[in-house]
Amino acid sequence: MSKKNIHLLLDDYAGEVSELTAITQYFHHHFVVAHEDVAELLEQVSLDEMRHFEMLGEALLDARIDPKVYNAHKNYWQGNNVNYQYKVCDILRADIIAELDAITQYFQHIAQIPNPATQAMLRDIIQDELQHIALFSEKLAKYCSKFDYRTWLKKNIDNYQLELPDKEHVITTLRLS
Repeated sequence: MSKKNIHLLLDDYAGEVSELTAITQYFHHHFVVAHEDVAELLEQVSLDEMRHFEMLGEALLDARIDPKVYNAHKNYWQGNNVNYQYKVCDILRADIIAELDAITQYFQHIAQIPNPATQAMLRDIIQDELQHIALFSEKLAKYCSKFDYRTWLKKNIDNYQLELPDKEHVITTLRLS
């Protein structure tokens, strides 16, 4: 089983765009958002992110890499990785962007880590992240009805450096086509 580039999982684990950042950001938003249903959703999604954090930590341990809270360059995680927002529309947009950032990074790591088990794990996490975007989008439509989130989301997806099949997968899964 190839261990080539497996250290890149440290970026997914505790880098700037990481599960640790997502957990922290979503819990912050959970505490400050004024809408109970959004707070509950953020708490549930942060629990999913904790599961991803655990999966990545176990993969790092399996590769004999210490799962410290730092990235692949051994820069420790920092609280300023979190996008602190307080208004429901800003919170939901920030969290959707965080998910898109993570998905993009996971696709890049799938291409760079030639380990089928790791690639399968990252693909599973991508599917969860896409589900999170769908759930956040539902709340965005509910609370930010004057905001055309579908056009905004398509435009944001177009700005990401995704291979065409990956971009099409994201758009199709989110039912934006």
